[in-house]
Amino acid sequence: MNCVHIHAPAGEYIGQVRRRGAQRWRTVANSKTAKRAMVVAIGAMRDDDKRARVLFCTEWYDPNVVMELSR
Repeated sequence: MNCVHIHAPAGEYIGQVRRRGAQRWRTVANSKTAKRAMVVAIGAMRDDDKRARVLFCTEWYDPNVVMELSR
């Protein structure tokens, strides 16, 4: 008999933006959905910000990049 294991960890999505030429990311959003975190991150971008990204953070695993935007 086969057993199917569905892994769906609970966590939060963190929206971040980064300035042009910078190495550090600035956190601008904490959300329960990836779409909402990306919308807030895009809205928080300034004229000199180049990238926005969304991380998925769980209790036991390292943060995973879910989506990234570059302009």
